[in-house]
Amino acid sequence: MLTIGISYAQTEGSKELTKKELKQLKKKLKKEAEAAKYNDFHVDVNAPSMARAIRWYLGSAQIKGGNVILRSNDSMGTRSPYAAWDVDGAVREYPPTGIDLNTIREVKVLRSLSETNRYGFLGASGVIVIKTTQTIN
Repeated sequence: MLTIGISYAQTEGSKELTKKELKQLKKKLKKEAEAAKYNDFHVDVNAPSMARAIRWYLGSAQIKGGNVILRSNDSMGTRSPYAAWDVDGAVREYPPTGIDLNTIREVKVLRSLSETNRYGFLGASGVIVIKTTQTIN
């Protein structure tokens, strides 16, 4: 941490940084390092799973075993707590495999019943919609 302050001070002149300024600088550098993980579409192309790759979009959702829990559905009596996946119009219950993460161009996370209504029973736990460059318009 001290080296950060020294190198910053050397580039900005001989100004000594306060503890508060050092803390702010460290926080800024951490945010920049975190942002560098993602491409222009906020997808971590080096992630080990699809759920981890789109983590930026998931907010407070839980990731368990490579799958995503968007909302609790205990009261609805559905069979699975995991979100459904809609990749280029193909709906599935489990995260897709074999998709090049560099081709992802849009991600939408549908949580509310009104948003997931068109998916019926499958969308009761939420739906993650992914559009790729391989989509045929």
